[in-house]
Amino acid sequence: MKRKLVCCLAAVIYFSGCGYQGQGYKQLEEIDSLLSHEMVDSAWNLIEHFNPWQLDEKTVAYYHLLYAQSRYKAYRPFTSDSIINLALDYYESNGDQEKLARCYFYKGGILLDLGKKKDALISLKEAEKLLEPSGNDILQHNVYLFLSSINAIYKEDSLALKYAKRALDCSMRTKKQVHLAYDYEKLLVIYNTLGEKDSSLYYTNHAMKVIDNIPSNPPILRARLWGNLGVAYSSIDPERAETFLEKAISLMPQDTFETIALFVSTVANFSPPSPLSEIVFVTMQ
Repeated sequence: MKRKLVCCLAAVIYFSGCGYQGQGYKQLEEIDSLLSHEMVDSAWNLIEHFNPWQLDEKTVAYYHLLYAQSRYKAYRPFTSDSIINLALDYYESNGDQEKLARCYFYKGGILLDLGKKKDALISLKEAEKLLEPSGNDILQHNVYLFLSSINAIYKEDSLALKYAKRALDCSMRTKKQVHLAYDYEKLLVIYNTLGEKDSSLYYTNHAMKVIDNIPSNPPILRARLWGNLGVAYSSIDPERAETFLEKAISLMPQDTFETIALFVSTVANFSPPSPLSEIVFVTMQ
């Protein structure tokens, strides 16, 4: 009788555990859905309070991926890539190509933020290889845009342009307005760097048409685009450029102006050439 009772209790505990495992994975899928719909604050709040204790390896790997993804998209700083590596190690051995590509993408983004540009490039190229046969236009877009940014930093303008155009092709298929805004911004900056003013203005005009579709929170997204529009116009129409740069400044609180300067000058591959731009950057810092 005692033995039967022990067996029953063990069965209850086992099936309760299975239910908890399944519930945990389902909760993570819901967080993943929030991220796919750009509901970053909600996703971050949920993942921050999610308890991965006693979950199976598959669920814990998914948790680490979503934690890194949510933290990155919420503009929370990283001190290392250790969290995303925990997910990456699992997916390298367990065959989920989409999640593995995501791991490499966010690892690349984290490494870029940490100033490890060469390592970031290696990681993003791994993501590119995994995604090319997949038809995942949204993730491919993000990888191409990052590869464009890194190549721009290294002054590889032809490669930066190639990847920016690939990103735009993906956005044309998905019709995601935020992505289109990023792509037009990237192309206007690259063409401005190459001295091709007509092409730069062409994409500047396209960017202005979609800028209001960019979410107002966090404000840095719109501020960055207005800043780069100002950069594009600085040598063409200084008065208009000043208006755009003032809009960028007005969108951000004083203590984050330095972040705008970082985006505009480093990620966008721009070195302020005019007194107007230099004054604005001093104000930001």
